[in-house]
Amino acid sequence: MLQNKTKDTAFVAQAHSARIAIVGAGMSGLLTSLLLESVNVSNYELIEASFRYGGRVHTAPFGDNSWFELGAMRIPHSYMDPSTKERVILKDMQLFFSLVDELNRLNADKPFLQIKLIPWIQSMDGEYLVLELYLNPIKRSLSPLRSAGNLLYSHGIKKDGKAPSIAQIKADPSLTFVDSNPERSKAVAAIAAVTTNNTWARQIADNMFKAHKEWLDSGFEDFSEYQFLRNQGFSVNVSDSITSHDLAGQTLWFEAYDDPYFFADRWFTIDHGMSHLPGAFWGLPGAAKTKLGHQVTGIAPSQDSSKVQVWWQQRQVFPPSSSGAKQLEEYDYAIVSAPFSVSNRSSESHPLRDANVAADLEKKIPELGHAILVAPAAIF
Repeated sequence: MLQNKTKDTAFVAQAHSARIAIVGAGMSGLLTSLLLESVNVSNYELIEASFRYGGRVHTAPFGDNSWFELGAMRIPHSYMDPSTKERVILKDMQLFFSLVDELNRLNADKPFLQIKLIPWIQSMDGEYLVLELYLNPIKRSLSPLRSAGNLLYSHGIKKDGKAPSIAQIKADPSLTFVDSNPERSKAVAAIAAVTTNNTWARQIADNMFKAHKEWLDSGFEDFSEYQFLRNQGFSVNVSDSITSHDLAGQTLWFEAYDDPYFFADRWFTIDHGMSHLPGAFWGLPGAAKTKLGHQVTGIAPSQDSSKVQVWWQQRQVFPPSSSGAKQLEEYDYAIVSAPFSVSNRSSESHPLRDANVAADLEKKIPELGHAILVAPAAIF
């Protein structure tokens, strides 16, 4: 997409010579470096507080064939539409699969950095599952976790204490979970009527951003689940008992958005751990431009607003802490790829960006050439 944009020679030369700081070497920062390289913008530095790539993508290995995911662990690919029996591809997840293909292409001469996708087995016949059906047993019953051989435990679902398999429930629906409070069942059905339908699931799968825009226009986002139930006439006790596990603040969109992903019956993961995804970036030019163990403590415009000032402090591996004097460097642009919950911090101990910039960011975005907000990174 970037290659299709045409700019004059002076603009291109200026862009190529601009010095850029990418704050954070998680997946957002790494992908930013890849995108910059794809348009021949290479005068950048990756500044990472920890001593590894990947951010929240982190695998702990236990021997040759055992590993534990501390972060992302699986990627949904598609689900079968129950009404049309058509396989529906989750379009926004294709970014992951496209990235894997591109990294493998760029590292074609480095077999040790190749990423191998393998099927993620969500469940196997005969497994025992302990599931809490807090909100919506109707919707949750569509979960791919529940294959015919699985055993389902939920709040003493059978009087004799034995857990029925899904096959037994299909043969005898009376074995399934039935709420003793009919008002709760009605409340669950009211939420399901809004959030659980094939139309919304298909729209989200095809174009999540467009679907979200239409959802906002529909007015459903004006309510939390709790508020929705209260406005539907359900009592405080019923509304609270259904939504309390979500701290009562969860919106209906969360439920609608979750559906197409957890409807998925085809999943993938990376052989020997998801850390192989950020690990593949060590074979790219950005590896030579990375500063590990550099914790950014502040970002602000220079005095004449022509540059961006970035303060950082050296960190030690163990015990993890910042040490040494704060250092200052100036860049033409700073791309903050850290989560907004981190980048919004502003205090004496950790002012990730100047308090005035944080407070006035929305006003500055249209005005400053150095301040543009793009998901998932902020550019100063």
